[in-house]
Amino acid sequence: MKFGHVNTLSFGTLMLPCEIQYSQELKESILLPQEMANRLMIPNNGKTHLFFNDGTLHLGPLIGI
Repeated sequence: MKFGHVNTLSFGTLMLPCEIQYSQELKESILLPQEMANRLMIPNNGKTHLFFNDGTLHLGPLIGI
């Protein structure tokens, strides 16, 4: 999974500055630090869609709450 230059992560109406690190081993996944997930109020389980637009990686909607 490759995106352009990402400088913001968005979930719902919340946005945080971020830095993306790419991994060859996790091509189909993203990992978030627990602190960032907490600040964005993302539940610990469930799957979400991702889309990239203008420097922002958008997460959502969340499926399986």
